[in-house]
Formats: sequence, structure tokens, C-alpha cells
Amino acid sequence: MAVTVTVPPSTTKLIALADLKAILGITDSANGALLGNIIQRGSDVIARFCNRVFVQRTIQETLRGPGGQLLKLGFSPVVTLTSICVH
Repeated sequence: MAVTVTVPPSTTKLIALADLKAILGITDSANGALLGNIIQRGSDVIARFCNRVFVQRTIQETLRGPGGQLLKLGFSPVVTLTSICVH
């Protein structure tokens, strides 16, 4: 199996800073850098622990097989499947 990321994610953060501030009831701009750092570090820890990245990205996956009816992809969920090529 070969996987190529053709369109990388714009961010790997699991929550936007504005959303976190809204949840916490923070209305000022103080500590924005600190909260952003906490978001990024927390997102990275979760990704490592779960052994996957929780972001939407575009990939190209090449699989070897007999060309049967079952196709097992390496990532889920699949939002859009653009094409399947059989060689």
C-alpha cells in the first residue's frame, strides 16, 4: 500500500481557538498564544495516542490486489471517492 497526501490539511488542531474561547467564556484576547499552544499540543498527543490524524485531507492510495469486489482502504471515514483505476 502506498499513500500520498495530495492536499494536506490546513491545520491539525482539533478545535479552533475562537471555539475554545467561546466554550470557556473567554472574551478578551489575552492568553491567545498560550491557548493556541495548548490546542496544538493536545491535538498532537491525541493523534499520537490514537495513531491517526483527525483532519480532512486528500490522499491517493495505491493498493495491490486481485481486483475483486472488496476494497479495504487504509483510512476512514471516506468523505468522497474520486476514482478507482484498475491496471
